[in-house]
Amino acid sequence: MGDIGQQGLLAAAFLVAVSILLQVLACTTNHSAHPLYMMGFYLFTPLPLFLCDSKEDFGEGNGFRVLSNFVLGMFAVSGPCLTMVLSHQDYINTGATVLSLAGGVLTAISVGIVKKYKSQDEFAF
Repeated sequence: MGDIGQQGLLAAAFLVAVSILLQVLACTTNHSAHPLYMMGFYLFTPLPLFLCDSKEDFGEGNGFRVLSNFVLGMFAVSGPCLTMVLSHQDYINTGATVLSLAGGVLTAISVGIVKKYKSQDEFAF
């Protein structure tokens, strides 16, 4: 693994750590554990991308990739939408909403970094 791949992986790990920190801070500003529900969605979002995204073609139509994109979209939309619904119903306050959404953005950026370096030949799991 090259030096740039290591730096990218280190940056992604740092962003995930900051994202988890923001989710925990959202729990402390709200005095409840409701923002942890969103962290579950944010952490499960990249799983279909990494499990079903392969270079092999499984046949005509490649249904695994279509299913992967559907589940990825479902998780990616569910996290911020659940944040907004809980905020609208006054289960979480505005500060917790902002922290939770910022944590989701950082998680999405870290998934993009890992996806970018995973597609290169020198960075393999």
